Amino acid sequence: MSVSFVIRLHKSSSVRRKDNSYPIVLQITWDRKVRRKRLGMSATIEQWDFDAHQFKRGVHGRAEKNAKLDEYREKANKIKEEHFIDKPFSLQKFTELMRAENRVEVKVAEFCQLVAQEFYKKGQIQSGDYYKYTGVSVLKVSPSDITFHEFDEMWLRQFEDYFTSRGVKCYNYMVHLRSIYNKAVQKRYVDFKNNPFKNPYTNPYGYTFSHLKKIKNRSNRIKDLTLDQLIALKNISYLTPLEKKYMAIWFFSFYNVGVNLIDIAQMKHKDIRNGRWYYARNKTGVALKTGKPLLQEALDIIENYGSKNSDYVFDILVGYDANEESITRRVHSYANK
Repeated sequence: MSVSFVIRLHKSSSVRRKDNSYPIVLQITWDRKVRRKRLGMSATIEQWDFDAHQFKRGVHGRAEKNAKLDEYREKANKIKEEHFIDKPFSLQKFTELMRAENRVEVKVAEFCQLVAQEFYKKGQIQSGDYYKYTGVSVLKVSPSDITFHEFDEMWLRQFEDYFTSRGVKCYNYMVHLRSIYNKAVQKRYVDFKNNPFKNPYTNPYGYTFSHLKKIKNRSNRIKDLTLDQLIALKNISYLTPLEKKYMAIWFFSFYNVGVNLIDIAQMKHKDIRNGRWYYARNKTGVALKTGKPLLQEALDIIENYGSKNSDYVFDILVGYDANEESITRRVHSYANK
């Protein structure tokens, strides 16, 4: 089937803009049918060369604009040669292929790191780590990384087999891989119609991982500490002074129901009033109107390890709070210690 493409100025009163310009379109002709696809550019009648189908000389940015039009034309002809030489032309498929050609090709593990960095910049270290290590897990299954077009049900089952065969539950990895795909859709790196995960809109029979939640961990996987173990940890006597300090910060978090280290690091003396801690969570920005009550054990830690010459209660960020990146790196390093 013969298909032709022409770049034209769509000179019609129905599409004329307030500045008297008209949209530039890719005119597609096949089987006595004509369709026009707007290219996101416009020109006035005075700016357009109707014989050469491009911007006239003297138009500001003419070379760049005409180069962009040539690029659209070349892409259209490339898709025609690769997909429609011996097959019937489909406008829907052609449009999808044009969109795919215009997308930036970002790989999955690479995108995980980009998302992680966005969380780190916000000071959301735990969320950043989730996506960082999700990217690492992708590289364990596919060392050369994969594109989002290769991110399909078959690869997800390969991912599942890799980790479950090694005794890793991998449910949380799947949660974050699904989130990564959705974020890639938002960035227009991939079409939502190709989502490999089961969903009622585009893929009702797609990949599902609810069964992974029921898998029992190996017996040697880390579990919650028992009360006896916590007491033994509290009573260790052979720690160095610096190790005792790190242990005290850990117990401060424990006494406050696992409060995030970033919130402890940003805790200031003015935030403590009448034995209660008034602060907004760094992760959500939500604050408790009545404050968080501090146990006597937590107050004792402040007394023994708190900073005396700083606005901060602890010296975690003293000298490290110049910007968000510095804060994030410092807290992440301190958490490792």
